[in-house]
Amino acid sequence: MSIDKDKLSKQFLRYMEKYHELKTIEQKNKHDEEDLYSSGPMNIYVEPTNRCNLLCEFCARENMERELGELSLEAFENIIKDLPQFSWISFLGNGEPLINNNVYTMIKSADERGFNTRIITNGTLLIKGNREKLLESGIDEVHFSFDSIEKNLYEKIRKGAKYRETLLKILLFIQEAKLSQKNNIFITVSSVQTEEVKKINTFNRKFWLNLPIDNFYESPLYSLQQQSKSYEQIERTENKFTSCVIPWVSVKINFDGSVNICPQDFSSKYPVGNVINSNLKQIQNNESAKRLRKAILEKDISFFRECNYNCDLCNTWESGYSFSDFLTSTYSIISGLNYEKTRPQIVEKEKLEKLDLYIEILKSRALTLEDIERIS
Repeated sequence: MSIDKDKLSKQFLRYMEKYHELKTIEQKNKHDEEDLYSSGPMNIYVEPTNRCNLLCEFCARENMERELGELSLEAFENIIKDLPQFSWISFLGNGEPLINNNVYTMIKSADERGFNTRIITNGTLLIKGNREKLLESGIDEVHFSFDSIEKNLYEKIRKGAKYRETLLKILLFIQEAKLSQKNNIFITVSSVQTEEVKKINTFNRKFWLNLPIDNFYESPLYSLQQQSKSYEQIERTENKFTSCVIPWVSVKINFDGSVNICPQDFSSKYPVGNVINSNLKQIQNNESAKRLRKAILEKDISFFRECNYNCDLCNTWESGYSFSDFLTSTYSIISGLNYEKTRPQIVEKEKLEKLDLYIEILKSRALTLEDIERIS
């Protein structure tokens, strides 16, 4: 796949403009009306569905206070025409996106209109036909959530998933993607850092970093507006609440068109509008959106409680998304990864050979930690 240099340059120009916007806000001692505006999100989460086929132990879905449903193709086409170009569209919400059979068409449509596209999936539904459709969709990044390479722990965390079958589907997709001459898919694997997962991080790293993937990420255990089932596990610092940058850089569009400027709002406690009857440009800077940003800048805890938010108790701003941390480190990481995603991926022969070995084992049995030690 050739690199679209014009698309790349325009994307980085948007990112630099966003950096300047956020830096200007961060440097002020006193904030004014102008600081409550966002020039547009860097990342747009579109929810194909909030249904899921798993019951993960740290997820907030069981505490979610929303009806279940799926985004229609017609609604998606209506949504996408108003989204800012050169943005990253992440197909993810409060469910498993591949449950919506139209998601492949949505990705293709977004790709054809010049958007960068990412899907975050648990991989359980990637049977051969679905792998082929995803490979043909024009997707830029496939992000797999796979917490533990140890079978019993994986199945304990990802309740409802079968370790051997799911890992085999993921590895087959990696193999097919990396051997394909038609695409340049950036493959990420993430592992949510529960206390039990931390104990086997050495094996997780040894396994994934020896395979032909592009990024392995140890994800913090997020509080998800205190709705995470594993909320009590989260280590908190004694830092006082620091303004969170998320409502200036991200937005989530739910399957029913409702919009949250905090993507961690699983229950949509504070919707700021609906793209079915208004466009995103208007919504992201309407009075509701500006009011939440104002409360964040002013650390207005009483407002959070009025709208059933817990921003002061959230750990996202402690994990690289305070204004200062975002500008000094997270922004650089995001920009660097986006650059890497545009480069032709060089596949190491040795890593492909290890991938083949793991696939052959998984066709007949589960992997063991001994297998990983031996093959790595």
